[in-house]
Parts: sequence; structure tokens; C-alpha cells
Amino acid sequence: MPADRSKRVESERFHAFTYDELMARDKANLDITWLRDDTLDDASNLPAPGVLAAEIVEELEAALAQFTELAATLPISIDAMYADAYDEHPISEPGAWGDLASFRSAT
Repeated sequence: MPADRSKRVESERFHAFTYDELMARDKANLDITWLRDDTLDDASNLPAPGVLAAEIVEELEAALAQFTELAATLPISIDAMYADAYDEHPISEPGAWGDLASFRSAT
């Protein structure tokens, strides 16, 4: 994705809509509102921004740890796929353009 979103090109997965196109849709609502946390009795008694930031970091680190654990259980990695391919066709096996072992020693 381009850093400058105004330079995005329409594709099968991305279409830019005009304001009028959006408003013509059923139940369109572009109102921006803040969600209220009803568990807070006094909004003026919020934790300091540093405390909030630390809590966010803690939540993100916990999510990252869970994702890391999940990723470790995935059945195959790119390295494993290459290992399987090299088992079937060793690096010294000649192909249409020569063999990788010779190429590797030439570079």
C-alpha cells in the first residue's frame, strides 16, 4: 500500500467511494462518536496517559506472545518446504540452467 493513500489505485479489492455514494446506501452513518466506558464513575479521574500506555503495551505483548505460540504450531515453514524440495532434487542435480552448487561456488 502506498504511504500516500491518495495515490492508491482501484483494484478488485479496493474501490474509492464518494461521499454521495456512501450516503446513498441504506443505514449510512458517518457520525464519529466516542465510546463511553460505563465502568468509569468519574471521567475526570482517569489514569495518567503513561499508565494507559503501559496497559496498552502489556495487552499488546500478551497478544504477541499468544500469536508467537500459535505460529510455532503451524504445520510447515518455508525452510521445511525448501528442505523437502532439496531432498527430491539435490542442489548438485543439474537442471535446465545448470546446477545450483556450481552457481553458488562461482559467486
